[in-house]
Amino acid sequence: MKDFSILLVDDEIEILENLKYDILNDLGRSILYSLNEKVEIILDTSTSCFDALRRAKISHYNCIVVDINIPNMNGIELVNNMKVVGSFDSVIFLTGYEDLLKFDQKIKSVEALDVVHKPYVKDDLIYLLFEAYCESSKYVEQGKKIA
Repeated sequence: MKDFSILLVDDEIEILENLKYDILNDLGRSILYSLNEKVEIILDTSTSCFDALRRAKISHYNCIVVDINIPNMNGIELVNNMKVVGSFDSVIFLTGYEDLLKFDQKIKSVEALDVVHKPYVKDDLIYLLFEAYCESSKYVEQGKKIA
């Protein structure tokens, strides 16, 4: 059985709980049905940038899902700092912003899989996490990792 570790970062506890519930209930099943692989979803949550950075120092994450608008530094700055202190394979941003024009170049610079708008559509998020799993599996097979 493979592991797929995800770090969810959002300062809104209710959103974190909903994300956690949706991911734990649907992602493993999607991977099993689509790829015929059993996977253990390892899910950590963080409500602050500082806690997320601490976690990144001690754990490798296959995917981080991070809100763009979080206190103390934005999600893009957090991802750039996480690249320095830890490692991860892919990034998905969450946002409540309608207009991302001011973040567009920065989002591209961290090579995020995509940006998911809040309120998020569960199937869209699960699909992106499925893509992240597939990418992560490629890197594991090739002995590579990003960041």
